[in-house]
Amino acid sequence: MGLAAGWTIYTRRTGIACLPVRSAHYLFSVFKDVLPMTDDYVSNKLNKRVEELEKQMALYKAIDIELTQGINLYRFIVENSHVGIFIIDDNYHVVYGNNELINIIGYELDEIIGSDFRHYIAMENRNEVADRYSRRQKGEILPYRYEVTARSKDGTTKMVEISVAVTKSFADRILTVVQVFDITDRKKMEAELKNSEKKYRDLFQNVFDFIFIHDLEGNFIETNAHYVTEMGGAPEEIAHANLRDLIPEEYGARFDDYLNRILENKTDEGLVSIKIPSGEIRVLEYKNSLIYDDHDLPKGVWGSARDITEHIKAKNALAASEEKYRTMIQNIEDFYFEINLNGDLLFFNDALVKHSGYSREDIMGMNFREYTAPDDIDKMYKMFNKVYRTGEIGKGMNHKLIRKDGSLIYIETTCTLMRDENGKPIGFRGVSRDVTERKLSEKVLRESEQRFREIIKGTPIPTFVINDYHIVTHWNEACEKLTGLKANQVIGTNDHWKPFYSKERPCLADLVLDKAPKSAINRLFSNKARISKSVKGAYEVEAFFPQLASGGRWISLTAAPIKDSRGNITGAIQTLQDITENKQAELNLLKMHDALEEKVKERTQGLEETNIAMKVLLKKREDDKRDLEKQMLANIREIIQPYIARLKATPMKERQRVLLEIIESNLEDIASPFMRGLSDSLHKLTPSEIQVINLIKQDKTTKEMAEFLNVSARTVEFHRDNIRKKLGIKNKKINLRSYLLSIR
Repeated sequence: MGLAAGWTIYTRRTGIACLPVRSAHYLFSVFKDVLPMTDDYVSNKLNKRVEELEKQMALYKAIDIELTQGINLYRFIVENSHVGIFIIDDNYHVVYGNNELINIIGYELDEIIGSDFRHYIAMENRNEVADRYSRRQKGEILPYRYEVTARSKDGTTKMVEISVAVTKSFADRILTVVQVFDITDRKKMEAELKNSEKKYRDLFQNVFDFIFIHDLEGNFIETNAHYVTEMGGAPEEIAHANLRDLIPEEYGARFDDYLNRILENKTDEGLVSIKIPSGEIRVLEYKNSLIYDDHDLPKGVWGSARDITEHIKAKNALAASEEKYRTMIQNIEDFYFEINLNGDLLFFNDALVKHSGYSREDIMGMNFREYTAPDDIDKMYKMFNKVYRTGEIGKGMNHKLIRKDGSLIYIETTCTLMRDENGKPIGFRGVSRDVTERKLSEKVLRESEQRFREIIKGTPIPTFVINDYHIVTHWNEACEKLTGLKANQVIGTNDHWKPFYSKERPCLADLVLDKAPKSAINRLFSNKARISKSVKGAYEVEAFFPQLASGGRWISLTAAPIKDSRGNITGAIQTLQDITENKQAELNLLKMHDALEEKVKERTQGLEETNIAMKVLLKKREDDKRDLEKQMLANIREIIQPYIARLKATPMKERQRVLLEIIESNLEDIASPFMRGLSDSLHKLTPSEIQVINLIKQDKTTKEMAEFLNVSARTVEFHRDNIRKKLGIKNKKINLRSYLLSIR
């Protein structure tokens, strides 16, 4: 009806404000039109109009109520909105703020109304917001939504998103309506999402498995870099490659089968071979799934593949290793066996078959109770039970095995628990060793030890034995009598020194056991120790022990090492022989020797005088001998040689000349040391041999000597051979004439 807004009138009947001022103007014009009319007419006319107005007023009242309810509803919505709302005038002042705005910035409403809105903006955004506000007030079109940092009353900051709209008031003033969204949590979530996305992308890029996405033609859309790099490839090259490029040529035809399977089944898994840049073929285990677009149509494949090349190699190596160890198990001398929890044989090597005497078919599945000696069954059961309960290894169980022929062998068993892949016990595996020979050796050793013990006990020589810990193990009766210490007092202790010394110190047996050097032994036994000539590593000492018996005893000590079959020293034995009487006799002999020495000294003095007289007589004899030799030489030279010289000047036959030369040579020999050199052998030579010697010296040949002596050459050779034999040079590379001349 064109009523002016903002004004109301009251009805006569109700007094309720219900019409706007435009209705009042209308009524006034009506009243003015009807005033000149008669009362009845006016009254009727007025009554009708009043009725119309009342109807119209009732309608406006209903509209007004509806509008008021709508305003209240919108006010309630604005006041309780989850979005902060405030209105700013053209002077930066806040003229309105809702409850959520109070929650966001922390100020009360009366603190906000009339304040400068820039106060609630962080310094780093304040100028930007003020600039946008001014430009928008001037009608410039700007983005209506942007993010800033708001400052709260307590000084903390929040990230907010501002949505701005410009309007005018009833008074035609420009107002700015601002909606504030607290996006702090959203920003945190975005940061966390970004970090999470980076983390998973890093994981995607760096996981060793080959992760990829390819389209339905096999073209890679995305791949992780780590596996590609590890295999020597370039990620950027793979990113533009086709899966077919990686598959070896001989397997290329299978790619289409792969695509058909995944399109049909939506997933596919299996093994694929690829060729890496080095040319090596690697085997991957893959599991792939289809990817769909927004219309639920297949658009690609994503999948992951794990390189199992090394696993396959390891598996093959393990199989080879298992085969190797199975071969080793079959060829070792010890018995290897596996039994279930009931004790039935599941697996065993050939050694068990060999030593038990059973065939493989006979013993397979046999329970351990069937081949274990009856008195050992309970012991074996307890061992298996303990291994089952504790999981510990059962070690060194000695028991007897019944062979097929009924004979027994001694074995030593070590076993452990077998478990399945879930760790559940399923049986036992073990190794047994035939120790029958060792058991027999131990029996022999025990018997030998008993004999040794009896020998030590029964020997009349005091003897004791210590082990490798210097503990006495044997102390015989003779040792008891010598030392006065009973065997039960010393066996099992290291007190064997007590009968001999006043304070603890090593005995000779201790030093031998410790392989002490001779110098160390001599320091303790006054340099009287000597190495035994009969026993290797043994020492002998004679020492006086004042603590033994009354007045002490001289003891001859002998200590030797005791060794096992491997040559290791396991103890020492020491014998103690009382040599006191021998020492006393030795002392008596020394006294007699001293007395004899005195007598010899006295007689020596008389002999020295006699010796001087003998020396004088011998010197006189030597002088006479030299004078005789000189006289003989003079006679030969002065009486005989002149006549020989005359004979040589006269004519002679050859035979006569030779005889003369022999006479002359023999005369020279008589006067020379030659004859003295040969004097020891002359009594052995025959006259003929002496003639041959003289001719040899004259450098006569065998033929010449045969003619001169009127004998055969063979006879001369016979004489020459006898001469060499008697002179001791037969079969020696020595010239006979040179030897005879060298004696001169």
